[in-house]
Amino acid sequence: MRFKLENVKLKGAPLSFLREEKVPVKTLESFFYEYFLKNRNLESFKGGDSLFIDDMIGGIMEAQKIKPSAPLRFGWGLLTECNSKCIHCIAGDALKRKKRTNLNEIEYILQQINELSPITVILTGGEPLLLEYIYTILKKLKENNFVVHLLSNGYTLTERNSERIGDTKVDLVQISLDAADPIIFRKQRGVDCFEKVTEGIKYLVMNGVRVRLNFTATHVNLNQISFVYDLALKIGVSELNFNPVIPLGKGENLISKFDYKKYVYEIIKVYYKHLEIKPSLILTFSLPVEFFYLIYELIPQKDIENFKIEPLIYMYDENTSLSCNEIGDIRPGSSLEDKDFIIGNVYKESLRKIWRKNKVWFRRLHSTKCEFCKFLFFCRGGNPGVTYRIKKTIHAPYPYCPIKW
Repeated sequence: MRFKLENVKLKGAPLSFLREEKVPVKTLESFFYEYFLKNRNLESFKGGDSLFIDDMIGGIMEAQKIKPSAPLRFGWGLLTECNSKCIHCIAGDALKRKKRTNLNEIEYILQQINELSPITVILTGGEPLLLEYIYTILKKLKENNFVVHLLSNGYTLTERNSERIGDTKVDLVQISLDAADPIIFRKQRGVDCFEKVTEGIKYLVMNGVRVRLNFTATHVNLNQISFVYDLALKIGVSELNFNPVIPLGKGENLISKFDYKKYVYEIIKVYYKHLEIKPSLILTFSLPVEFFYLIYELIPQKDIENFKIEPLIYMYDENTSLSCNEIGDIRPGSSLEDKDFIIGNVYKESLRKIWRKNKVWFRRLHSTKCEFCKFLFFCRGGNPGVTYRIKKTIHAPYPYCPIKW
């Protein structure tokens, strides 16, 4: 589950922790109370932000256990081609297809998106900037008043195309930046273009583009989290997000090497530093399920009694969004990558029809350890896509959760 942090007032933060290599138990406890309990309010969202709208509408949908008449988000994978060799890539067999959406398909899907009327359209790949029609797509979507996000690795950014991106009035460009050091960047991404990416980010900022940096943490770059935070402040991007590696695709081979304790500690360091200096930068991060294992004995049940929920979990992402890949297959949400979750194809039936027949998704975690876990409200059973890959069902606890019963 993702939470959003923006200039939250901190009371009694153990700032000496910033200079320590290990996090005291007390700091873990303080972090949970400050971040998860005191920071869960609408004031941490900017007014007008599409995430604010998503959260508000999604909250209503979840309370009533229904889905909206149209998805809030539509993710569009334009191609599988990529100019990166990331050690954590989750794409898997999709990279073998080497398919690009052609111009006729683009025009058709744009028409389908207009009829579907989501709030936000998220353009992904592969690497979407390799598609020659990307500027046309951005322009058309903005002409039709969609909130548009573009997700890129930034390798092809130049002064000229950054200006073209800015001219489209795209709402946000997310650039993957997993290190502030060129050598570690190359180890993680498999290409030697750290300077080119950082220069491209600067060009985007100069052209008035709202930029989010996205950092995927692996065993290779854990010591880079605070350095990337400093770099984000220096460049002047709008947002910075940290994620732990996901055990899908290539990431499955990295999970045994990943030190989730160190990741949590590094995130907490950045969290407290952020609260201390209060920049305009918006900081977001995902915490692994293992975090709740670290704090399980520290947080009494009575302190989180108000967050107790039934083990019938409303699947927020699957009930509020659709994803389309480069061959037109449609899935609910963004984490259920297996072919078993394809609910239609845009070239065979309309997006509106596919959405109407999409069921309301729930995870049934009755009679599992999740039913008795006091942190179920926060983790929601973990990533359902990962769970399905290993268990062949979404109705099971996250397989990497170390909490035992």
